[in-house]
Amino acid sequence: MMQNVMIAWYHLHHLTHLKFSECYFQYEEKDILGMINSIWSLSELTHCYLDITFRRTSSFIVPTVISSSLESLIIQGVNCQLNDLTRLFQHTIRLRYLCANIRINIYNSLLVSPSSSMISLKLKFFSSSNSVHEIIKLFQNMCNLRKLTIETLDLYIDGYQWKQIIANYLPKLKIFQLKMEFYFHDRINTKQYVDQLLNSFQTYFWLEERQCFISLPRIEVSGCRSTCSDDYNTSWSYDHVHILNYRSSSTRDLTLYQSRFVNNQHLSLSFNVDNQFWFIVPRFDCSISLEIALHDYSDNIKSQLQTILDRASHLNLLKFLSWASLDALLVKLNSASVRQLDFRGCDRYYNDLECLSLINLPVGIQCEVLRINVENRMSILDFGTKMTNIRSLNVRCEDDKWNETLSTSKDEFIDWLQYRLPSTCIITRHTRYTFDILLWIC
Repeated sequence: MMQNVMIAWYHLHHLTHLKFSECYFQYEEKDILGMINSIWSLSELTHCYLDITFRRTSSFIVPTVISSSLESLIIQGVNCQLNDLTRLFQHTIRLRYLCANIRINIYNSLLVSPSSSMISLKLKFFSSSNSVHEIIKLFQNMCNLRKLTIETLDLYIDGYQWKQIIANYLPKLKIFQLKMEFYFHDRINTKQYVDQLLNSFQTYFWLEERQCFISLPRIEVSGCRSTCSDDYNTSWSYDHVHILNYRSSSTRDLTLYQSRFVNNQHLSLSFNVDNQFWFIVPRFDCSISLEIALHDYSDNIKSQLQTILDRASHLNLLKFLSWASLDALLVKLNSASVRQLDFRGCDRYYNDLECLSLINLPVGIQCEVLRINVENRMSILDFGTKMTNIRSLNVRCEDDKWNETLSTSKDEFIDWLQYRLPSTCIITRHTRYTFDILLWIC
């Protein structure tokens, strides 16, 4: 199939944007390189989003041909090795924006500082060694960079070191966003380490010149700590937080109640929500996806959930992680905007009656994309023929006896569906999660 797609896009002479979403490839590395090279050869391509994973490698394969048009590149699903960045920039000569996960270890050090006209960079570093000098080397030739977003895991870089990088190599930088995640293995001296880290961000460079402040929200010995003065601490508004996971707890640190998250696009909640939730999350008009875990389903929880749905006017995806009954869950819920439903949050299979009930509920009638587990394959036929707005279906069926060790030339379950569903339906089995049946209804 991929060969046909590659042939087809060569005939799309004005193709400027290309997106691969959650794609899994079982190719050999030479075939992956061929695919990447074919993308880099598209003469008009300016924006490329690659959310891809490979069966035989966890690393991105750097192209060997040069793209003279590609300006924006997002790489998800696979890691980029640090020592491959120089070659990536050399083969993407007009690149202005890059988003990628970078793997650093003692075996892939940066031999040459990459020279780049990059103006916006978003990187997540995974490190198994003390690699501060590698990070410094990475930015030495990025004098045009204006926006830098960095996330690190187990990579400790203090304020003095970040100041050195910005002051020496990034003269045009306007926006700097930083998230560092690390663990204090020496719990006895945790407070000392926290004080040292905070002090490194309390210099004139950070507080006056850059006006940048940091906070450490999960420090056991002292609660939330911040470099922001007490004058601003009465209420912190996190306007740039787009993903929020909220779990109510009677032992929650009270300093969290000073925080307000007003631009959440993706929200994950555990019900019953407490009273402070409505202060911490005062708005839902930016929310496009809602993930909820229900441990019971009282009238109070129904009311809370419906209140959120009423306020979330742009909500598109509703995903359930746990619940008691599909009927009880959805029968009184209404949302004019929700078009995607996901019931694959736990390992539960729905019977025929539950599936028919979903089809006839308001949220089922307007549903366009559905992910669900079913007991009986007949329910798949019902979804495909009775859900008037359905476009895409990802389903697992309990009576699917697929065995990937047998010949793939004959798939009884797929054949059974194709014989009974309209010929306009495209039906296939997921190449990686082989018990996932994918249907596109045209």
